[in-house]
Amino acid sequence: MFDCERAITAWRQRFAQRRGFLREDLDELERHLRDHVADLVAKGALEADAFQDAVRELGAAWDAEDEYRKVYWGKLRRRGRRLDEATWRVAMLKNYLTITLRQLKRKPMYTAINVLGLAVGMACCLLIGLYIQDERSYDQFHEQKDRLVVFGNENKHWGRNIVTPYPFGRVVRDELPEVEQTVRTQGGHAVKVTRPNTDISDKRRVLLADSAFFELFSFEMLRGDPATVFHAPDAAVITREMAESYFGEEDPLGQPLTFTRYGDESYTVTVQGIVENVPAHSTIDFDMVVPLHLLPERFRREDGWGAFMFKTYGLLQGGASVATVNAKIPSVLQSHFEEREAPSIFAVPLTSLYLSDLHPASGFRGQRRYLYTFGSIALFVLLIAAINYINLVTAQAAQRAREVGVRKTLGAGRGQLMRQFLSESVLLSTAALVAALLLTALALPVFNTLFEKELVLNVGTYGLALPLLALFVLGVGIVAGTYPAFVLSRFEPVRALRGGGATRNRGGSQLRQALVVTQFAISVFLIVGTAVIYQQLRYVQHKNLGFQGEQVVVISLPSGEHAWQARNDLKQRVAVHPGIVKATTADALPGGFDIILARRPEVWSSQARADLPEGESIRFAPAIVDADYVETLGLNLVAGRSFSVDQPSDDNLAYVLNETAVWKLGWTPEEAVGMTFKSEPDAPEGSVIGVVEDFHLASLHEEIGAVVLQLRPAQSWRGEGRLIARLAPSALPDAMQHLEQEMKHIAPDEPFAYKFLDEVFDEMYRTEQRLGQIFTSFALLAILIACLGLFGLAAFAAETRTKE
Repeated sequence: MFDCERAITAWRQRFAQRRGFLREDLDELERHLRDHVADLVAKGALEADAFQDAVRELGAAWDAEDEYRKVYWGKLRRRGRRLDEATWRVAMLKNYLTITLRQLKRKPMYTAINVLGLAVGMACCLLIGLYIQDERSYDQFHEQKDRLVVFGNENKHWGRNIVTPYPFGRVVRDELPEVEQTVRTQGGHAVKVTRPNTDISDKRRVLLADSAFFELFSFEMLRGDPATVFHAPDAAVITREMAESYFGEEDPLGQPLTFTRYGDESYTVTVQGIVENVPAHSTIDFDMVVPLHLLPERFRREDGWGAFMFKTYGLLQGGASVATVNAKIPSVLQSHFEEREAPSIFAVPLTSLYLSDLHPASGFRGQRRYLYTFGSIALFVLLIAAINYINLVTAQAAQRAREVGVRKTLGAGRGQLMRQFLSESVLLSTAALVAALLLTALALPVFNTLFEKELVLNVGTYGLALPLLALFVLGVGIVAGTYPAFVLSRFEPVRALRGGGATRNRGGSQLRQALVVTQFAISVFLIVGTAVIYQQLRYVQHKNLGFQGEQVVVISLPSGEHAWQARNDLKQRVAVHPGIVKATTADALPGGFDIILARRPEVWSSQARADLPEGESIRFAPAIVDADYVETLGLNLVAGRSFSVDQPSDDNLAYVLNETAVWKLGWTPEEAVGMTFKSEPDAPEGSVIGVVEDFHLASLHEEIGAVVLQLRPAQSWRGEGRLIARLAPSALPDAMQHLEQEMKHIAPDEPFAYKFLDEVFDEMYRTEQRLGQIFTSFALLAILIACLGLFGLAAFAAETRTKE
């Protein structure tokens, strides 16, 4: 039989357990319930039905509490009871903390496993977070960073890069209202800079730039005015480090400096300003900046739309968007290209340049996909640690069933229990963070070596402020503890106190099995990724590249036509040493070819393939070599012959092609021998004398290009020459000493710099090597954490089966 008083008491208890209502307000709510029941009974309703209707009208306890909470603290303030309420809440927090510490202390092994697992996962996240923040901080120091853009171009042959023609900077500034100012730069590579009348000389990065350079970019000017520093036609601005190196304690302003570019062309400039050293996180790098008008006029033609050799930066008007600029650039350019298609030029924010596909740097740096890859791996490791916590806590749930039953019997609500168990998780996460910070500090030197960074663990740096760390701990604690708290708070007090267990644990067991499988699936994924990378690395290290690179040393010849003309004498003096098997000179070799376009096949041969579509371009890699080039590099002839000093006609009139070049011209290797050929439209027509087997010009990531070798250039020397020597393995030290002595004869002031050809190619695969090391490290950490969790579950299973 329905007992209304008993039902009302049970209803009130659900509200009282939550402590969401003041007693007097709960009394008033109960009176309202009783009145409503009495009114329905008076109208003829059964007492049980009347009670259910009244309860439905009042709503569930948590719904009523949500509404009541809006006025709760106001009621306490009016009644002067806010302090009592705050004291009670603090006492409850203290109670949660006491129980949490007691629980963690009672199970030291499981606590250690959880703390260590979470600490390793957090350390991975912190390290990768430092790396990601560092990668995203490039060019952020400029005051006008939100308005700065860099212009790039897209070509079907070259892809996307950041070079533009000389006239583009003026045109986009004058004809696009959204662009307030532009700056063109050129150079930036190391050239010889000398202080006149002294022996002070060194290789320095010299950047040529428009006069507004220091107005657009926020490089700290220590001496001089950014707006007027380039008013003098021979002005130069140098960095603080260069000023100290070249002038010591002297005042650099007004002092001359000389640098050499474009062969033997020498320029004398006067120091008019000093800037602070270029920040490490800058995509613009220099030691000295000089006016762009020092560039020879042949490079600064206003009709030079075909010479893509300048970087153009722009300052947008306030409120102008990059999308608007990109939408208008094609129409502006087309007006300057009436008879042919305009190039595809676009703008990107300067702050996104480093991580864009426009950045010219190779390897690890500037790769956005690595941010996603490493970030995902770090989260995977943290997820494995969180799974450990979930598994171990839910596995021990039965042992805490009596505790939950007692607390529920004494009036604890489900929300209070969830807060208690979440507080355990957050406290554990806090302890793990302390350990993670220690692990991060210990691992940072190795991490910096692996990633080639100089990261520093500083709470106030890289955005790792205390509030962010606190949020991180809270987030990890809540994510790891939500499910255990949800499970533990569901226990039925009557079943728990009777000793019959809390709930049926079959579902929890299946979940733990699924989570363990997930852990090891992630670990296996990382292992497979590591294996794939190492297999790829093994392949590229053992692949036949088409040439012999072992014991082949490459030495750059000094810039200038004089050094190139003296190459034959240098080679003869070098070759007399018994430790040098063979020597040659060239302007290109595997790992160092420049690619050029032949837009018309007839430029290369009047007998070229006739089926090439009109306007189609062929990419060729030309090289100026001497007669010993093929033999020194060990290239294989498949047809015809190599160059010979005994054949005077080979000089300037003979060509050796590779198989790819022959195929692109529509010939077979045998057909190619004897075909007419010329290197440039105005060059005399020669013939193909031989075809060599394809060899890799760059890494295996790039397809083999078409190579054209010739003995003499059709014009004056235009590039950097190289001395290439094959050394006898038994006489490497003596041969290197002999090479250094001979280089001092033609360049006494130049440092002896060299590289071995196989090392050049090894550097191309450093990305794969580091990826393999990183994947291996993360995979080992993931397996370690997963095994810790598995050990914890096994230990717990053994503990629960002690009697057995």
